[in-house]
Amino acid sequence: LDVVSEIPTDRLDTVDAALEGRYLRHPSPVFQFLAIPTYQAELADPRVRQAISMAIDRDQVSAAGVGGQLPARSFVPPLVPGARTDTCGAACELNPDAARRLYAEAHGPDRLTITYNADGDHKAWVAAICDQLTAHLGVRCAAEPEPSLPDLLARVHYDRAEVGLLRLGWAMEYPSMESYLAPVYSTTGAGNYSGYHNAEFDALLAAAAAADSPEEAIARYQEAEDLLAQDLPVIPVMAIPMVTAQM
Repeated sequence: LDVVSEIPTDRLDTVDAALEGRYLRHPSPVFQFLAIPTYQAELADPRVRQAISMAIDRDQVSAAGVGGQLPARSFVPPLVPGARTDTCGAACELNPDAARRLYAEAHGPDRLTITYNADGDHKAWVAAICDQLTAHLGVRCAAEPEPSLPDLLARVHYDRAEVGLLRLGWAMEYPSMESYLAPVYSTTGAGNYSGYHNAEFDALLAAAAAADSPEEAIARYQEAEDLLAQDLPVIPVMAIPMVTAQM
């Protein structure tokens, strides 16, 4: 029995027809999101970020991605103990009318930019989000490519450049909520490209790390994730499925 554990992303769109059901599609530890540089004044208000999120149709965007990606409405994918569904709540549900009202109340900018790395399969779905933001918020939106992911991250990390929303992704290094929450959202996290800082969030991560049991740690991590739903330093968009095929 020959088994292929990875299907190239540029072949995922044809896997149904090519393999005639001889494959399994299952969740992966990778999810994609829009990081919002909180150091940019026009994006600093959480209401602006919430309005942007409510203007996104995740089902449509996922269909525009490569390989039938799945909508994401949580900050931790459902592969680790303690992960929950829909933790983003109302902010991750499509609601154009509420999004437009909230955006106006928060004086959101007339123009938005989504910067993405051109060395990945992101152009189509980033453009789909821009179209939705234009339609639902009444803003001008531009999808701006950077040659590579290192180029994009360098502009944010070293230059604090005003690049607008960032197309980013993350995968766990070990099966724990901590592997998603600490690197991407803690003040000193290596993957915290949004510049997010919340002392209460950091304290909850420290309490989880010092917990006497896995159950206590999970409870603290879940409290920390609930804060992300309020502050929304990133906008969950979609998860990348894994495909294993019998050849």
